[in-house]
Amino acid sequence: MFKWIISYIFIVILIFALSVPTGISTDTVDYNSFGKIKIGMTLAQAQKVAHIGIVQLNGKRNQQDGCFYVQPKSGFQFQRVKFMVVDGKIVTFEINGSNVKTAKGVKVGDSQYNLATYGIKNFQLIGNKNSKQRYFIYAPPKAKNYRIIFESGEYEYITRYRAGKIPEVNYPFGCANYS
Repeated sequence: MFKWIISYIFIVILIFALSVPTGISTDTVDYNSFGKIKIGMTLAQAQKVAHIGIVQLNGKRNQQDGCFYVQPKSGFQFQRVKFMVVDGKIVTFEINGSNVKTAKGVKVGDSQYNLATYGIKNFQLIGNKNSKQRYFIYAPPKAKNYRIIFESGEYEYITRYRAGKIPEVNYPFGCANYS
């Protein structure tokens, strides 16, 4: 009887935990948005619209100018997600984990051939023969100032991707390229 009660309580807690919204949808990364968060929002706007906390990862505490990174404070599912912030506004979303998909369903760990869902004519490919690193740059037809850049390595799987506005999304080393 006691084991049955413990099992029942565990199931109720698990169902409750899975049904609590985090404020960010895990399958809505697009060239200009991450769930409800849009490129160009301030951190205060992003926190309000997505109902999440945001943690600054580098730079001066409460920094508003220059370039720095923040991360959603929503637990494990967004552990490998960063937002680049320039002069107080979000300019890129960087995804390094396989738990966050693009609006077309592509995620880290997928074959680079899954990028065909975006339409091959909308891509530019940049490669390095020595390192076998490839950058697949998606240019949305109706949004000329935005990109999604998918990176793949030697084994033709997506290792990370970033979405955002030009010029910041083009910085291969993020804030280190910012001047």
